[in-house]
Amino acid sequence: MRRNYLHNPRLPEVLSTSDETRLSIGKLVRRFRRQKGLTLKELSSRCCISVSHLSKLESDRAGVSVANLRRLASTLGVSVSSLIGTDLSQQVQPVRRGKGLLFRRQGGGLIVTEEFLHLGEGAQMQPEIITFPPATDSGEPLVHLGEEFLYVVAGRLVVFLDGQEPIRMETGDSLYFDASRPHRYENTDPTRVAQVLVVSSPPSF
Repeated sequence: MRRNYLHNPRLPEVLSTSDETRLSIGKLVRRFRRQKGLTLKELSSRCCISVSHLSKLESDRAGVSVANLRRLASTLGVSVSSLIGTDLSQQVQPVRRGKGLLFRRQGGGLIVTEEFLHLGEGAQMQPEIITFPPATDSGEPLVHLGEEFLYVVAGRLVVFLDGQEPIRMETGDSLYFDASRPHRYENTDPTRVAQVLVVSSPPSF
């Protein structure tokens, strides 16, 4: 199962990126599609995304879900990083506060965000910050290759790892585990937001 931290059964399947990211992705999708000589209809049939949504994405009028981003990358024969427009460089640059690649899921007045702090071709780690509103979770158990480290930046979090009792974590707690074990996160606090730094190695996005 591929990662999808933004999945939450209590929230509808509506996911959008920040405006800057959406603009970059739309232009790159169009560029790679044309390089492969595909029409919108042909791309639509291959990646199972409607023509109307693809058209809106390319013209910067729609966002893209994590799942659809992966479908597009696979269909176009490029990496997700290529579609996002990120790459490793000899010039080391900081990611300023709030300037990571941000995905948002909205519904019922709640917004679950996943902010990727780096997505570069050839990167060996994938750092991200996930913010869970009160009483939300990461959905179905996740399984991916490699290892995972998490640090609770704010709030409380319950970690469910296959084969053992739930692990209750407070602000400042950390956890390191084999990511091939099914795992999921839940913010059980009805009033407080939980924010978690998650680092996966190798990258699973």
